[in-house]
Amino acid sequence: YGAHTGEISVGMVASAGASYVIVGHSERRARFGDTDEVVSRKVRAVRTGGLTPIVCVGETLEEYDEGATAAVVTRQVRAALEGIPAGESPYREPKSRCFRFRLSAAGRHSDIERLLLRIADSRDPPRPPKKLNT
Repeated sequence: YGAHTGEISVGMVASAGASYVIVGHSERRARFGDTDEVVSRKVRAVRTGGLTPIVCVGETLEEYDEGATAAVVTRQVRAALEGIPAGESPYREPKSRCFRFRLSAAGRHSDIERLLLRIADSRDPPRPPKKLNT
């Protein structure tokens, strides 16, 4: 049935030498009922434990078919960032990168990445433009 993350404590992960922890994996959400609130608490626990959370977000196949991707991802990311000061965003990776049942249309990932950046930018202070090497 695939990966079953989330059955180990932050302290155990840290003592094994890990620096990153996957939170909000699709299987935790689908099979174990991890809600946005649960994922948010886990993100804070991981950060409190000195590790960096990798937050998986994304829609179910049904939500995708209904065109609800942007609303679902926005809700999940905002919940995951709850209680984290602006400017201190955990690493974000669309669930579609972690686990997909259907091939995505061309450009879908870049649309999601742009959405994630817009959500982060709405919380963070403006960033200086990157210098271009010319």
